[in-house]
Amino acid sequence: MSWLSFESFQARHPDSGLSCAEFAALAGKAELAINEATFWRAATAADPVSLAALGECVAQLIELAMTTGADSAIGASLSGVTSVNNHGYTESYANASQTLAAVEQQQKRIIRSALAGPGTRWMLYAGGVYHPPGRRH
Repeated sequence: MSWLSFESFQARHPDSGLSCAEFAALAGKAELAINEATFWRAATAADPVSLAALGECVAQLIELAMTTGADSAIGASLSGVTSVNNHGYTESYANASQTLAAVEQQQKRIIRSALAGPGTRWMLYAGGVYHPPGRRH
């Protein structure tokens, strides 16, 4: 299931520099994060409003991954690197748990924001049994 195609993402970000394989990896991680946050209800979405919102959410999560560079920062901090000085250019890394927690918190905010609309908030509903509009009695 893919809520966002590579072509749609390229049209939105023509200068992203992502290859199709890199996009697929990031989109897979984004879809997993969305499914976990929605208790796998997002996987059952079939209406155009929900699919459009999910595509937008995937795009925003990929943008977050591209801007934070979370994977490289986490990898560097796991290796024990806390600061690097390269001829006057200095980089410092937070420890892995802080970096990962901040990225996960940002992902949750994006998911809640993207799916909070009237036609999509059913995916975030955490209690009871959901009955789609067509099946209500």
